Amino acid sequence: MNTKAVTIFTALTKKDPSNDDWKIEYAEVLTEQAAELHATDTNAAQRSAQSALDILEPVLAKHGDDRNTMLSAVTAKLLLASLAGDPTSVRALREQALQMMQAVKADRDDPRLLALNVEALLGLGKSGEARRTISRLEASGYQDPAFVAELHHAHIDYRPNSIASQGRDSTTRKGAGDGTSQL
Repeated sequence: MNTKAVTIFTALTKKDPSNDDWKIEYAEVLTEQAAELHATDTNAAQRSAQSALDILEPVLAKHGDDRNTMLSAVTAKLLLASLAGDPTSVRALREQALQMMQAVKADRDDPRLLALNVEALLGLGKSGEARRTISRLEASGYQDPAFVAELHHAHIDYRPNSIASQGRDSTTRKGAGDGTSQL
């Protein structure tokens, strides 16, 4: 677990509460902690995810055009939705996340944005809309492990374009002169 990182960023943000970069990093660490706690301690996971949102929302209000902050906020919101027990809260959090992503004006083809969009759409039962975006990600070779796991959990077959992904996969090495790729 990343308790050491949580401790460090707690101290840093207390030392300099005006440092938005540290706040964002702290919120991302809290979101990671919530994801780690998801299976073992739902209440603690909810507290971590909510704390992350409480940190990110004021930063996002100041820097609304910062894509990484928006992606972090959407990630925390969707994680909190997956932890919420109340169907009304679950739906509201997913709809808020979707609205945040739909408000993006530039670089709407960012695969991170598209993957989060799919997660929100699937959670809202909009599988038709999600499948169109899934096809785009599949064609681009997008292979984020969390995204692939989400699709697997939703029983959606996902086979990213291997040719597109070879150019993006930094762990792929060329075979010994034979032109094949191997991990």
